[in-house]
Amino acid sequence: MRLKPLFLAIPLSFLFLAHTTASSKSQNNQEKLNQILNKTANYCERVKRIALFYVCVENTKDKIFFYRSSRSIRESPYGESELVPSRILTLRRTRNYSYSFDYQLIKQGEELKEQ
Repeated sequence: MRLKPLFLAIPLSFLFLAHTTASSKSQNNQEKLNQILNKTANYCERVKRIALFYVCVENTKDKIFFYRSSRSIRESPYGESELVPSRILTLRRTRNYSYSFDYQLIKQGEELKEQ
């Protein structure tokens, strides 16, 4: 009969030991998490104070098409003739344009300038 309490004491001691090590691990994890969050907050504050200078160059090309509509002569049943624009368009000429745009974005503190 004395063996039964001993059999209960051994598993209970293992459970107590597991619980205390788990709680100490969770405290260590919480401390590590707090350190990481504090370092991240300090880094974010430093990034807020840095100056940002961003340049973007955009090159665009445009092609414009000039069309001519042909006209045809149509005679009415009474012998009169008139010029009627046709629905057919013929390409007369094209013109190429190229543009270059330079954008600058400067941020320092809370001030933001775009040029």
